Amino acid sequence: MNDLFRQLFSFPTGIFSVLLALVACYWLLVIAGALDLDLFEVPEGADTDGFHDGFFDALLNPLGLKGIPLTIPLSLLILFGWVVSLVGNNFSGWFIALKLTGIAFGCALLLVALIVGVLGAALTLRPFRSVFAVHQAEENSSLVGKICTVTTQRVDERFGQAEIPGTSLVVQVRCPQPNDLRRGSQALIFEYDPAAEAFSVNPVSDSI
Repeated sequence: MNDLFRQLFSFPTGIFSVLLALVACYWLLVIAGALDLDLFEVPEGADTDGFHDGFFDALLNPLGLKGIPLTIPLSLLILFGWVVSLVGNNFSGWFIALKLTGIAFGCALLLVALIVGVLGAALTLRPFRSVFAVHQAEENSSLVGKICTVTTQRVDERFGQAEIPGTSLVVQVRCPQPNDLRRGSQALIFEYDPAAEAFSVNPVSDSI
């Protein structure tokens, strides 16, 4: 047991172990509906001068992952990096015997783990890129007037997701007015905002 903990928290595996624990907590909160899938989404109305989109596009475009929420490739990067660093630490004795110090080996292993993590995430997600493709405005307009089911714990002017009944489509929804919308509540889609890439909704009881 002591040897296991030593491996899990040795350098650089310890870095990935901590990050992996945070990733696990994040996905549990996403499943519970407490957090949005796209954690790095800019709040509506925020002035970023295009930096936000340009920065993340610069990260994802070279990997062929544009359109995929950044949290997904980041989670896979951390997972792959953790596996590589954990396995790589088993060879530390051999490298140290070749006069490569423990710190130097750890830094080299960290670099290899990051490279494998990035490539592994890219290769894993590329076939599924179309799943995350943003619908065009004319396609989204067809959902206006439909009833959706809220999948998050709240819906306000900056946060919220809902599922279209009879489909597996989960969309971003917003409701600027005070409301009691929560997971399982039904809401009426009355407008689509192309700039925010989100639907405006009202509680069904308020729309009748």
